[in-house]
Amino acid sequence: MPDPIAPTVRVRPPIGPRTTWGVLAVCIGVTVLLRVPFWNAPLTADEGGYAYVARAWSRGATLYRTAWVDRPQGLLLLYRAVIGIGGHGLAIRLMATLWAASLVVVIALIGRTLTDDRRPGLWAAALFAVASGLPQIEGFAANGELLAALPSALGVLLMAPTIRGIATGPTPFSHARARTPWIASGGCCAVAILIKQSGYDAALAITGLLAVAWTFRWWPRRRLATILGWWALGFIIPIGLAAAHGALTGWRDWWFAVAGYRLAVESVTTGPFHYRWLLFRASAQLAKPLLWAVGPFALVGLLRRPHRPILVVCLWAVGATTAFALGGLYHPHYYIGLLPSFCLLGGLGVDRLTQTRWPSLQPVVTGVATIAGLSMIVAALPILTISSTNARITEAARDGRLAANRSLAIWLRAQSSPSDTIYAMYADAALYFEADRDSPYPYLWQLGVEHIPGALDRLAILLDGPRRPRYVITFGSPKSVPTGPRFVAILARRYKEVAIVGGAPVYERIIGS
Repeated sequence: MPDPIAPTVRVRPPIGPRTTWGVLAVCIGVTVLLRVPFWNAPLTADEGGYAYVARAWSRGATLYRTAWVDRPQGLLLLYRAVIGIGGHGLAIRLMATLWAASLVVVIALIGRTLTDDRRPGLWAAALFAVASGLPQIEGFAANGELLAALPSALGVLLMAPTIRGIATGPTPFSHARARTPWIASGGCCAVAILIKQSGYDAALAITGLLAVAWTFRWWPRRRLATILGWWALGFIIPIGLAAAHGALTGWRDWWFAVAGYRLAVESVTTGPFHYRWLLFRASAQLAKPLLWAVGPFALVGLLRRPHRPILVVCLWAVGATTAFALGGLYHPHYYIGLLPSFCLLGGLGVDRLTQTRWPSLQPVVTGVATIAGLSMIVAALPILTISSTNARITEAARDGRLAANRSLAIWLRAQSSPSDTIYAMYADAALYFEADRDSPYPYLWQLGVEHIPGALDRLAILLDGPRRPRYVITFGSPKSVPTGPRFVAILARRYKEVAIVGGAPVYERIIGS
């Protein structure tokens, strides 16, 4: 029996496989081309910091103690794997490109499976291909949002046939009897969380859909409980392995890094609301091309009379929105976590608009959607066409330190040995990876230096003690943190300025002081 609440639309001829793969090839090409200008650009602070921690971990450092980062092990394992293949920035950027291209295909497949029509998925893939590559939101970078989005989307894709079977009535759908996709889906959703804590959106969508199906008896409850049980088994295994590793390396250190620190510092619940609002407004201004191009179509997709399988996409968007909101810092790359679900809603919205009963309007809708995609590319061109690689990455990431890192790395490698240590005051996480020099201080990002209990005292003791790093590179004033004058005095007593590289003063340790 057909879904009684499904919209009645004019039957359209199906899209063939050749057309489908042709459209996907174009989408993948756009995905790659938008990222090529950044393949050889310096790494962002997050990319370089993750790469440095992953390399230090591979060389014997203790994760979350001597090599500290506020991310779960999954992200560091990905970076370790990439560094093992090619220990340079290009390999990391190629990983980001591969991830984005894979998401294009997965999103198209989700739309195809849930709607039994290729059109919504192809529109969604096209929107994602363009929106995810915007340099204004650091779409070129291998950030946690992008890396978590692929396993999250795979989790939805693996459950999509079962979801469609559940939603279309009480008759069992043949694929829904297979346990392997349920277990694999749970595992993928867990991996997404182990890459970035905010990657819980797909898990929320799937469990939410099963809860709705249980409440309204779309399927026998015993069968739904079986599905949830196998899915939960797949989910628990990776989470359990991560927790076991955390217990072996130091439970308190692990828990503080992956949960306690973010709840205490990088959360919407910390700090004044006005400050969080200003951060959100600034990021929304940068993401304006994306919001105007994808937002209206996603709204149409959200407000259409959804047939039941599409409910999982709506719940996915809700989960992604809560993850975005709870982050608190509203960095522009947060928007990447919203894109898979919202682009699917946008694809559904475009498809809905093209199903108008007036055939003459269909080319108009198609044209408007195409113009929306082109408008995002036009918005990206001022950054993409900057001739200087350093200037391009500086404009895209809004971080002047990145352009200086390569000059500093060349200078440091020439003036020091691999056993010498350095410190970027108070934060330039990417420099350690670029220079291939270690830091004796574990906290690489300034928020951690300022807010982790005892971090500033620990830094002062290090810089004033016998294990102090050979070189200190300062970015901004040493007075920029609480008790800043204390560090000015330590630098004056223990160090001497020996160079200015890339605009950053470099201090060398005074022997015997």
